This record gives sequence, structure tokens and C-alpha cells, in this order.
Amino acid sequence: MRLCLTLIFILFSFRLLEAASLDKAEEMILRGNMLEAESICNRCLESPSCLQKDKAFYLLAEAQMEAKEYLPAREALRSLYKYYPNSPLRELAVIKIGDSHFLETNYDLAEKVYKFFLKRFPASGYKNMVYLRLAYAEEKLGKWDKKKYYMGLLKKAGRNTLEYPQINTLERRGFKFYIQIGAFLKKSNAARIADRLRADGFRPEVVHENSLYKVRVGSFSQRGEVEALAKNLAEKGYPFRIFP
Repeated sequence: MRLCLTLIFILFSFRLLEAASLDKAEEMILRGNMLEAESICNRCLESPSCLQKDKAFYLLAEAQMEAKEYLPAREALRSLYKYYPNSPLRELAVIKIGDSHFLETNYDLAEKVYKFFLKRFPASGYKNMVYLRLAYAEEKLGKWDKKKYYMGLLKKAGRNTLEYPQINTLERRGFKFYIQIGAFLKKSNAARIADRLRADGFRPEVVHENSLYKVRVGSFSQRGEVEALAKNLAEKGYPFRIFP
């Protein structure tokens, strides 16, 4: 009996140490110390006594994504999904895989992963989170009708959801692509860049927004059209950013 109690105490102590260690990893991520966070998670994953390996995989992936190490992050998340079917982090792991593709600007793959999530977990409490991500992915792909569709689902979910305020942001971002060359405090600086663009055969406009004069080119419904213009701008040495 005493031996049994001793073993239980030892196991309980290991759990406390393990939880404290992973809490430390979370703290390191918040502080921006990704190397230390990864080290803590890897030590847990290498330990035969670690009982929270699903959480260790998840935190490892978070640290790697913050460090823009997207491929190893996906490997960690896939391990969580594959080997821990009862983990409460399993659904979030799939969402994070989609996020990793989105951050790599691979919007097609992000869209596929988010749609897989909705098919695999139709009753998930994270559905609204995924609807929002899909709205942004469809926006990047120029699938404006689908963007509106997921916005509609978010509106239907109601004003009390965490995602609802993002609807206004999505609406402000619009349903067309354009390229921004620069944003300036002085109108004269914006005008000088606009004149240079005109001389190079482009049709810029200067928009006064949020106390800045923004120089923009183009208004396109198709992603391919705006990318062709972006290539032309790059060849002529202009810095730019595609919106939305």
C-alpha cells in the first residue's frame, strides 16, 4: 500500500514538474524567446515520462511559427493530430496548419485546410474562427462571392461572437485588388511618386486616408491581373504591396 502511494506521489510530482515546464514554454513564447520555448518542448517530447506530449507538440509548433519555421511547425501539428486523437488541441492543430500556409502566402492550401476542418469537425466550437479565416483566404484569392458567403455566415452567427467585429474590417477592405506604392505624410511626396509612375506608363491615384497620402495603382477583380501589374512595377524598381 505504501509503495503504491509512493508511486502515485512520484507520478503526481512528475505531472506538476511537466506542467510547470510547459507553462514556462508558453511564457517564453509570449516573451519572444522562441529558442528557449522550442528547447523546453523538445525536452518534454524526448522524455518517456512526459504525459502532455500533445501540448508540447502544439507549443513547439507555436514557437516555430513565430520564428517563421513553417515546415517543422506543420510536422509538429500533424504529429499531434495523428497520434493524439483525444487531445483537446487536435482541432486547433488543424487550424494552425491552415494558418501556416496562409502566412506563407499559399492561400490555395490554406483554403483547403480550413475547408477540411469544417468537413472533419462540423460541430466544432471553432467554426466561426474558421469562417473568418476562410473569408480572408478567399479575399486573397480574389474569390469575392465566397468571401461574401463566409462573411454572411459570421453575420448569421450573431453580434456576440468574437469574430463579428472583423466583418467591418472585411467590408472596408473591399472586393477588388489594388497596389499601393507608398504612403506619405506630405502630399508633395505622394505627388512626386505619382508623376514618376505616370511617366512610366502607369495610372496612379493619390488617396488621403488616416492622415496619410497613399499612392495606389489599379483596381482588379482577378488575382492574376494584379500580379501581372505587380511584376511590371517590380521590373521598374518600385516598392509595392498588394491589397487586400
